Amino acid sequence: MELTVVDPKPYEGPIPNPMRGFRFRWFQFDYDKYPYNDLLTTVREYFPWNRIEPDASAGVEPILAATEATCPDLPGRNLRIMPRVYLEKPNSARTSSEKHWPADMDEDDWCSPKFLGRCERLIEKMGQAWDNDPRILGIEMGIYGYWGEHHLCGNLKGFPRRMPVEVQRVLGDAFSAAFRNKKVLVRYGNTFKDYDFGLYWDSFALDDSIKLEYEWIKDRGDFWKRSPMSGETAYNYGDRESLGHSPDETICDPVRRHRLMDWIRATHASHIGWVSRYNVNDPVARAGGEEAEQAFGYRFVVDEFGYTADVGEGGTFSASLTLRNVGSAPFYYDWPVMLSLLDPVTRKTVYRARMAGDLRTVQPGEDYDWQTHVYRVPPKPVPFALAATLPDELRGGAFLAAVSIDDPSCGRPSVRLACENYLNGGWHPLGVVRFGGGNAALPPFDDIRADHSINYK
Repeated sequence: MELTVVDPKPYEGPIPNPMRGFRFRWFQFDYDKYPYNDLLTTVREYFPWNRIEPDASAGVEPILAATEATCPDLPGRNLRIMPRVYLEKPNSARTSSEKHWPADMDEDDWCSPKFLGRCERLIEKMGQAWDNDPRILGIEMGIYGYWGEHHLCGNLKGFPRRMPVEVQRVLGDAFSAAFRNKKVLVRYGNTFKDYDFGLYWDSFALDDSIKLEYEWIKDRGDFWKRSPMSGETAYNYGDRESLGHSPDETICDPVRRHRLMDWIRATHASHIGWVSRYNVNDPVARAGGEEAEQAFGYRFVVDEFGYTADVGEGGTFSASLTLRNVGSAPFYYDWPVMLSLLDPVTRKTVYRARMAGDLRTVQPGEDYDWQTHVYRVPPKPVPFALAATLPDELRGGAFLAAVSIDDPSCGRPSVRLACENYLNGGWHPLGVVRFGGGNAALPPFDDIRADHSINYK
């Protein structure tokens, strides 16, 4: 049977989608101190080791309690966090540090067999607590070095500045075993080369670090197709002239803003922090932030949608959907693309089915051209399909055929497409299906940006 084919209009504005975009630096600090920004859906959260494991006898409970206490009501706010456990945080002069070693561990013992054994046991508990928690979008490895950034800034006698190979092996194996469902990120591109980990570049596009660190990132090849690129713009360190010396300088200055966007696209970054603290009450900064936000992570447009508009005797129904990722990075988890039939009056779901296809394969372009500001290899369209028999009780009705991307933890729409055809709640109605009669029409569309109803409670 021939399908009715439509080509819906793309949505042009920013979309507050999960696991991408500007990121809180840490939850309570940014959320309570800085103006509300509805584009922030991602948080990087620090957890001191001795808070989640006071000593070796502690179980998983302190990790669960710390997660809940530090980041309350994440599902209701549609926020997801990326935890980082750390042991020490030095002061600005690097003359002393705030230490968080458990009571039964030796401070500044970064390499001994005892330290590595404790790391393995802690990581196993972290996996039990976080690997299946829908609030967790991924794990920054942390643990080793100041701030959990895998380096030691001071001159600790007998300890290397960067993480030794034997420590990398123990931590790499432990995190790989503990986190089967969540992506793990590490600090430096020249470490953990035998592991398929993502990266957090915590001096993102810093002039002083580009020559070395960007080469390390490129040397990892296409890791970004499987694990995220993240980080922060470190405004308290080094030469930041090209990006500015504050979030407002980066976001308000068109040259610097587009420089940031170039780096996001070139590194296929999903989320970046610190720069997110731009002043949303300033119209210039707000407009700049909305432009920059669209460079992050995934952004799915509908190239084509085909469907059986008139379902005949027997209820045979087919649908096809072609998505293209015009963003900078993939979506990293196996979330379902759903086809739903909605009652045109109540908008209640009367039928739902998963379309065949893997959202993770909808990849962005590759080989970024810094001169033209586009990928030399454009993104490829990816098909999704459904063949079904509609239940007989729907006969005689007309319904809205709506596409959505669901969060498996709650079974509701969560990721919005860059598509004008939108109804609040995460629905994209793309056509009208009549099953043996009935009349309906596509309703007036809602604005994606204005919809704050999405959550995963």
